[in-house]
Amino acid sequence: MDDETQNNDGMTRKRWNEQSGKIKYDLYKGAINKANKAIKNKFYIEAISIYESLISDRLESRLQFKNINQPQNIKTVGRAAAALRNNESKTEQPILYALYNEISTWAKDRNSAIHHLVKLSEEHELEKFNKRYKKYEKIALQGKDLFKKLKNEMDKQIRLNH
Repeated sequence: MDDETQNNDGMTRKRWNEQSGKIKYDLYKGAINKANKAIKNKFYIEAISIYESLISDRLESRLQFKNINQPQNIKTVGRAAAALRNNESKTEQPILYALYNEISTWAKDRNSAIHHLVKLSEEHELEKFNKRYKKYEKIALQGKDLFKKLKNEMDKQIRLNH
């Protein structure tokens, strides 16, 4: 669709891009505010989930920018980070490359927080809820930090490429 062609809703690509940019800004602003409030109020699972969504969006954007085919198995933050790590030059993009490694590690911690909140197994430490949940603050704060770093680096890349 060129700039003047209309989509099914009668909106041109140019108009859609303008509108989607405003909506994306609103979604990011709302998500970041909600995540900050979640951390402040000790709703760490909520904060972790929001930061996963924000990080995932940035990774998917980078996948599109790099024209990396997104097979159906790239549905998780960890897989998206791995796909980018495998397709980025460590020497040309050392900061992004290192961030992809950090995100992959964080994704494992995120999975543990989300999926093992109440599970008991020989693989997981026997601990009471409050002790286990307190660890999630660190994971939420790491997600916040990773998102900031990723967004800043990708914004810098966008400025360099335009």
